[in-house]
Amino acid sequence: MATQKYDSFKDLRKGKYDWKVQARVMNLWRGYTKKGEPFKAFNLLLLDSKRCRIHAFVPGHVADLLEPSIEAGNIYLFKNFTVKEYKEEEKFRCILKDIQIIFSNETKISRLEENEVCIDKAGFDFYDLADLKELSTQTTYLTDVIGVIQDHDELRLARFNNRLGQPQTQIKFTITDGKTNVNVTFWDQLAEHFDEAIREEDFETPLIIIIGCGRVTKWKEEVDVSNVGATSFYINYNHHCVSLLRAMYDSDFLNIPLPKRYNLCIRATDDTAEINIVLENVAGQKCYGKHAYEMLDKIDENVFPEGLKTIEGKEYTMKLAKKGNSYVAKDVSHVIDFENFTTENEDAQPRPIQESYGEIWVNCNLSSGVYVRK
Repeated sequence: MATQKYDSFKDLRKGKYDWKVQARVMNLWRGYTKKGEPFKAFNLLLLDSKRCRIHAFVPGHVADLLEPSIEAGNIYLFKNFTVKEYKEEEKFRCILKDIQIIFSNETKISRLEENEVCIDKAGFDFYDLADLKELSTQTTYLTDVIGVIQDHDELRLARFNNRLGQPQTQIKFTITDGKTNVNVTFWDQLAEHFDEAIREEDFETPLIIIIGCGRVTKWKEEVDVSNVGATSFYINYNHHCVSLLRAMYDSDFLNIPLPKRYNLCIRATDDTAEINIVLENVAGQKCYGKHAYEMLDKIDENVFPEGLKTIEGKEYTMKLAKKGNSYVAKDVSHVIDFENFTTENEDAQPRPIQESYGEIWVNCNLSSGVYVRK
């Protein structure tokens, strides 16, 4: 029997209706009126087997029909929906895409068991804490961030009436990735849930938080991550970036003052061109399996470290961002031994999560050299 073919969110385009995608519901939320009443319509954040996410909107006229079939965290087969571009004025988009999907009374939703399809529990598109300032002046996109919660034992939930006399709750804390500190403010229901979570469970320390779909703002000229309806949090989540950050913390990296800073630069080629790329921390860590500090701490600065050449001649899929006249690798999706790669591996090959605003995933071969720039 032939295997049934399913679509991926990465292939979405307008003009087609009979889509069939297997996806996990990462989150479900509603908007509220100015009077605080929830809308009947609701929203979903979906993740498919190719690690591609999409925002789904369920209009009010089909909400009662479809909502009983949906529970956050479960996997479903979604059939028959339309693809629609966001309107320019639509704010707080939970992923960096210009399209969303819309369900209708023709949409079919079928529950799938965990052993029927392999889909991650969650997917993220992390933004470096040092780069959040550029997002603080816009309201179009939300973002995902990760960091160590500082002084978590001192966190306290605040209750007060705002200037309109309405009761509110708030909890404030600071997160760090070892080089940048960022303030976080959770409000109302999310603040309550967060306070309950850190009080009721005995978490391993340090507490590492992933904030999904956070709103980046400014308060008193400092960057602050706050919440909207789509925002969620994950404490000490089973994710490779959490493990990486914990390893850095356990090695006392977060307390090490680095006397010198370097840019690790690579020269990469694909079928069309050759460019120079600067590896940021996460990308460099994934390429070499260790932090730059571990590699550069005990070397003679007049001698090129041979260990840096180990990635030459290998193929990577990188997420590149254009910064001035340079390209910066912000993440690496996977690494393949180019000499041993065959077409038999193609179906099992991991795929990029998604294309991002101002950033794009590309395949490249590091055949042309690695060098360090102070």
